[in-house]
Amino acid sequence: MNKKSLIGVALVVLGIIGILSRFIDMDNYMALLISGGAVGLYIYYGYNKHYRNVGFLLVALIIFMGQIYVWFEDDIFFIRYEDVITTLILATNFLLVYIIHTSRFKNSSRGKRNWPLLISGIMYGVSLIIYVDEFVDTEISEQLLDLLWPIALIVIGIILLVRGLKSKSLESNKE
Repeated sequence: MNKKSLIGVALVVLGIIGILSRFIDMDNYMALLISGGAVGLYIYYGYNKHYRNVGFLLVALIIFMGQIYVWFEDDIFFIRYEDVITTLILATNFLLVYIIHTSRFKNSSRGKRNWPLLISGIMYGVSLIIYVDEFVDTEISEQLLDLLWPIALIVIGIILLVRGLKSKSLESNKE
């Protein structure tokens, strides 16, 4: 399908949506249609054959999960745990991007392949911290949270230092 045909199909679909919106309340379905369109573009441009297609998939998943958020935002359970659930939804988006798309690129560098997994893990950790901070009402949890941030910064700093020293030694060995 060439670009003119693709634009033609998109215009026809938008026209049909416009007509249907006059007869049906489309507010609850518009995000799903946009998400479906992004998935359609992801599929049209070759699924996971090209690394750059990840943008379409990420947009589709974020919009889809956002619609799920809207459907449940008035639920009592959801209201109580809103911050935790919101962070879990975003973390799940990045985990799905890793599972569906970037994990398939075995020839890519680890950083290029695993970045959604890293972001997902960090966000799951943040949601756990939010949960502990808001719902576990003990002094021990507060002390752990106060220690967690500096320890995390130290660990990340050590990892970056080790990687920097390794890459510097590899560069000096090549010369």
